[in-house]
Amino acid sequence: MTFGQTLKQLLTLSGMKSAHLADALGYDTSYISRWVNDIKLPSLKNNDDLFLKISRTIVGGSDEAAIERLCQAYGSEYAWLEETLESTLKTAYDNASKQAQGPSLSHNASLLLGGHLPDLSSVFADAIIRSAEEKGSGTVNVTVTIPLNIYSNRNMDFWRDILANPAVGGSLSITVEQVIEMSSFEANIDSYCAAIMTLLRFDKGVRYEFLLGDSAAGSGCSFISIENSLMCCVLENWLTHEDALMLCSDQGVMRQISSKLSSSLKYCQPLISYSDKNELEASHFLYDFVMSGSLRYLLTVMHPIYIDEGFLSELAARYNSELPDNEFHMYYNNLCSNTEREVILYRTALLEYIYSGRIYLFGREIQLDKADRAEHLKQLLENMRSGACTLKILNDENPLLCRKDTRLSVYLSRSTGFMASNESGWYSSFRFCSHRIVELFNTFFTHLWQLDGEYLLTGSDAEEFIRRGLMLM
Repeated sequence: MTFGQTLKQLLTLSGMKSAHLADALGYDTSYISRWVNDIKLPSLKNNDDLFLKISRTIVGGSDEAAIERLCQAYGSEYAWLEETLESTLKTAYDNASKQAQGPSLSHNASLLLGGHLPDLSSVFADAIIRSAEEKGSGTVNVTVTIPLNIYSNRNMDFWRDILANPAVGGSLSITVEQVIEMSSFEANIDSYCAAIMTLLRFDKGVRYEFLLGDSAAGSGCSFISIENSLMCCVLENWLTHEDALMLCSDQGVMRQISSKLSSSLKYCQPLISYSDKNELEASHFLYDFVMSGSLRYLLTVMHPIYIDEGFLSELAARYNSELPDNEFHMYYNNLCSNTEREVILYRTALLEYIYSGRIYLFGREIQLDKADRAEHLKQLLENMRSGACTLKILNDENPLLCRKDTRLSVYLSRSTGFMASNESGWYSSFRFCSHRIVELFNTFFTHLWQLDGEYLLTGSDAEEFIRRGLMLM
């Protein structure tokens, strides 16, 4: 049993809170929490009697029932309980100190030099399978610190090759805890935002959790860790400008690493949270979003951009009968449809709407008939001419984010925002957890908005594109 586990057990048996122990010892509660979670060992410098202080605090603060539990658990008489607990803590600490000095060298490690790197997809797939078998579970956690500007939406063959293994793809559920260092995000806004929009719904078997790390940029090597089975560290040689990979599969080492990573990740703040569409609709979040102002949409499917209230009511009567909350969808869609905003719509999304009527309306994807979508496009043109609507049409292939990589639409305002998929089923909505993330995605939107005419139809060119679509209809 580790030192943290031993201390946690003592607190549990005695019924004592970490905060009480912290007060008695003169420490901050967060410091005790790091001991309990095996993130940090206590320092014994000028504190040789720490274990005696802990044992006395626990015994002195325990009632009769707790004392009996402690005596039974540690096979001690009450008269010797303080000494027994002190000895138990010291033994656990000594064992942890020996482990902290580093495991012995193992043959289950390899160094792969730059320029001679093999295809590692089978190695990672095997490690994921081993981890699942050892846990006896269909879920595996993978921790990644490799920056997203390197491991991005442009380099998805890594996961595709791993999921091609029939024992992995479709059989196992993988959670990737991607730790992001904020200064790296700020230096690579476009590639980070594009990667996030792709990876959140890359595959049903891979769920990404984006976490904010607190380490300084460049302070350590990047790695991929598959719990209990494999760690791959990327070692950068700044003299040769080549990367080398250090692989470790020693089970004893990996168990220690996995335990420490699991404890450390508890302190990382999420950048994005998963939300059900019904949860967004039932809460005040969507109204707060609209009221925040400066609305900006990046759309992969056509939306009800600027539909007048009377026509929206007609559409609701014809297409909205199956939805349980007509009043909410009607009110919210009317509020959104007639609010000024900046909109970027992918070219083929507009073409799909022109030719098939595919639109996201009243909380779901539907198909409007030809007469209805023609009326909507006429209203849209009128608003564009009057300046009430600013719409730009983005080519599917562009330098920042191609439509085939874009799994989500983005909805931004001045202080909040979210992403949503128009497909039913898995992982439909994602809320930004901080104002800073909203700012970074707004910067990404601005970069898309400022692309030149080779990639973006604006003003009269965008109006002419819609007019030609109406003529073809």
